Amino acid sequence: MDMKKNKIIAIIQARQTSKRFPNKVLKKIGKNTLIEILIKRLKLSKKINKTIIAIPNNKNQKNLKSLLKRKKIEFFEGNENNVLDRYYKAAVKYQPKYVVRITADCPLIEYQIVDKIINICTKKKLDYVSNTQPPTFPDGLDVSVFTFNALKKVRIVLCNTSHPGNIGSVARAMKNMGLIDLYLVNPKDFPSEQSLAKAAGASDILDNAKVVKNIDEALVGTTFCVGTTCRHRVLTPEKLPCKDVMNKINEELLGQEGGVALIFGNERNGLTANEMGKCNAMSWVPCSPMYPSLNLSHAVQIFCYELFQTVNTVDESFSQINQHGRYEDLEYFLTTLETVMIKSGYTKRRGEGRVKERMQRLFRRARIEKEELDILLGFLKTVR
Repeated sequence: MDMKKNKIIAIIQARQTSKRFPNKVLKKIGKNTLIEILIKRLKLSKKINKTIIAIPNNKNQKNLKSLLKRKKIEFFEGNENNVLDRYYKAAVKYQPKYVVRITADCPLIEYQIVDKIINICTKKKLDYVSNTQPPTFPDGLDVSVFTFNALKKVRIVLCNTSHPGNIGSVARAMKNMGLIDLYLVNPKDFPSEQSLAKAAGASDILDNAKVVKNIDEALVGTTFCVGTTCRHRVLTPEKLPCKDVMNKINEELLGQEGGVALIFGNERNGLTANEMGKCNAMSWVPCSPMYPSLNLSHAVQIFCYELFQTVNTVDESFSQINQHGRYEDLEYFLTTLETVMIKSGYTKRRGEGRVKERMQRLFRRARIEKEELDILLGFLKTVR
């Protein structure tokens, strides 16, 4: 596969199982289905090198899959519930420089608009361009163009958010900066009409948000987790200002297969000690000492803005560096280490809670590589 020919690919999100209008992509206008009409119109683009249909990997897509095969239309099957994962893995296959995002319910898309947005993104070397924020075109002409590195897994994690309006505002802030992967840890009220109202055009972020029971579930698959706080804590990971931590995130995006998480705490109390203990680094937005506390969505907006000001500035040689262990692998190692230390009687002499916190902080700060983690785990299993 010649990757140079796939500099710009369009990925169309399609499925049969729409809740409001099932099988809409297979409905016909004249002799052609809506998905066929959309693909034909995109073929007129002078900028797009390849078009891929990203569909959920389940039995409910049988008719759509059959049509795509029959018409020899290239498609990619991925996670039904995680649209970002589906987009990401489809893009990984072709390694484009730019991704054009279009949904299958826009069959009357204008290729001239698509090409214009691509031109803006490529010529100005931007990471994300869209005609949806603010809405500047009629419904059905929605286009987003972003770099492949921007698509790499950056997730926003909100812990124990109390006000649903803040969740909607965060979704809007994310979409402004091209981020689409939102995790909600035990939100007090979600889904909610308030969050939908505050999202203002970013309802797709809310529709695809993952609601999880604890922070461990939210961090599965990540290799670098950044907690945000304006408070000084004694036992915390490395703490860096917002601008400085972005360089580390950028290196992670270019060099690691795993994802990056930006973690934000409850509006009133911020991140708990346990949540901060899961992070590789802590960060904050420098503010006036007279009133250093930011609104949740404002904080998210600033971090996302700084991220996309920084992304793509690191040399591509980072793609050759060794891979760090994923969050869940490191958690398993720490649990195994704790078990061995308890059985040996060591923690009784030093204090179990204190030792656990120190070990957790040490290994998260060290950024253990996957191979090193395997060696350490192998050793612990022999002495357990």
